[in-house]
Amino acid sequence: MFDDAKFESADVSMSSELAITYRLLRNDDINDVIELLVEHYMPYEPLSKCLNMTKEEMRLYADEAVREVIPAGISIGAFDDIRKTVCGVTFGTLDPHQNLDAKHGSREVPVKVEILQRFEEWAESTLSTDLGSTNFVIADLLVVSSEYSNRKIATELSKRQMILFAELGFDFSVGFATSEKSLMIDKKIGYKCARKINMLSYRDSDTGETVFAQAELKHNCVHVMYKDLREIRSKKLNSLL
Repeated sequence: MFDDAKFESADVSMSSELAITYRLLRNDDINDVIELLVEHYMPYEPLSKCLNMTKEEMRLYADEAVREVIPAGISIGAFDDIRKTVCGVTFGTLDPHQNLDAKHGSREVPVKVEILQRFEEWAESTLSTDLGSTNFVIADLLVVSSEYSNRKIATELSKRQMILFAELGFDFSVGFATSEKSLMIDKKIGYKCARKINMLSYRDSDTGETVFAQAELKHNCVHVMYKDLREIRSKKLNSLL
């Protein structure tokens, strides 16, 4: 398993009197991360925004996502050393497209939350075909508090996540870019587009409706982006020779 202490030791960056520490997220970060998503991600992310989710629906979605992902130990947070708060996160997901019926059991879940989760389940179900490999990890969600915008925190989180995944032995990192900014960051650090999901024609498997047709997306598409991590390991090996 990855050495968290080693990961944190050199992960402090200074910019305009701002001290940021990057480290793996832990279970005791869960509540703070949920709040970050509810306040600084869900209201602006094109798909959830398109569904016009209530604050309660956003919180239920974020709560389930965060409690499922963080315990896996491959998600990274950016922390303001002075204010002692989490200001950015990026998730790593090991177990894609879980069956929602098995996941929820008899629990009642709001319709809009289920619509969003059904899209994720459907989109993730073809990743092994898209990549021609099962040795991949999902780079899921990249969120930075609006108070810390334009500090390059999102780019730094993505870079560190990519290196972490490579050191853990994954061949590919794959994510879904739903905003122009996330697409720009992905391209900047070497991600390529595996395919584009046309959201004008996507229909929810339960309702049959084009639920995301009005989403504010570049070219009306969700971009499936991937990075070949074998390139990173190869460069690191060559540097040691």
